Amino acid sequence: MRRAKENTFLHVGFGIRVIAFLVCFVLAFISAYHANAITRTSSANGNWNASATWTPNGVPAAIDDIVIANGNTVTFSSSQTIHNLTVNGILKWSGAFKLSITGMLTVNGKLDMNGGDLSLTTAGSPFILGASSTFIWKPADNTVAGASLFINGTENFSSTSTLVIQKWYDYTVPLAENITGNFGNLELNSLANATIHEWNQNNLFEAHKVLGTLTIDQGWITLDKSGNISNTIIGSILLKNANSSFYGHNGTHPSSFTLTTSSVTNNGGIFYGLNDGDGNITVHVTGDFINLGNSKIITNSGMTNAGNGNATFNVDGTFSQSTGDTRIIYNVTTTNS
Repeated sequence: MRRAKENTFLHVGFGIRVIAFLVCFVLAFISAYHANAITRTSSANGNWNASATWTPNGVPAAIDDIVIANGNTVTFSSSQTIHNLTVNGILKWSGAFKLSITGMLTVNGKLDMNGGDLSLTTAGSPFILGASSTFIWKPADNTVAGASLFINGTENFSSTSTLVIQKWYDYTVPLAENITGNFGNLELNSLANATIHEWNQNNLFEAHKVLGTLTIDQGWITLDKSGNISNTIIGSILLKNANSSFYGHNGTHPSSFTLTTSSVTNNGGIFYGLNDGDGNITVHVTGDFINLGNSKIITNSGMTNAGNGNATFNVDGTFSQSTGDTRIIYNVTTTNS
């Protein structure tokens, strides 16, 4: 009986020593890992893979934290993994190379993907756009897998930051479906295979506000098609050219909704409040409305028994139009407009 107890104590003691050894080993490994991690800061314009670009001198490694200094332009030219990335200057891609970030991404300057790829490998990683920063999203891998920056990131965008979406992996997926918080300035495109696609935001801009300017370039952006939109506030709206289209609601709305913005500038594009459906809409512009394109508050392209509702159009500043066409209610299925 005594031997059995002694053997038991021996096994327990041995097990404790093994666990203690493993804990010490893991702590030593972690300590060595962090001891070898380096914060490399750019000290000149140059190639990412050039040792002379960085201080301390050397090519960035997978465990390094990388800082692009203000005033420096660094060109990313081969696929690589790093830990944290802070862009205070300019970071641009020279081709379809992938930068994988295991930590956080902070942009205070300008990041231009230019046909490259950028991923956040860990869910919940911070994705920060600082004041007056610019981030241009134009991936080579334009798939849901290639959009891990938005899917895995926890976003924090300054109200004066600018996010430019040059392309998106699926125009049936609203941008804000993958965004935490609000936007600053936001420029959208929905051009794919020489066709401009309708990109319905499914009323998500009501909760995830565009605090700055919503710019539409080569795109057709619809705020909602579900009838759920009720009171959406957008900082200001800019339609850059004849290929820019903005719809407040496409299809019948069961009740009423209000769109409020500080200004609208339509440089030859399409601005529709409510298209091809019944419902009541109020468009309130607290500043100026400049129209050089096609602007209608309620419009019907020819659908029968649609376009019934009340339209209210308030411009607190100046309404100006030197060319183009503006109509408050326009219904081509009747002789009345």
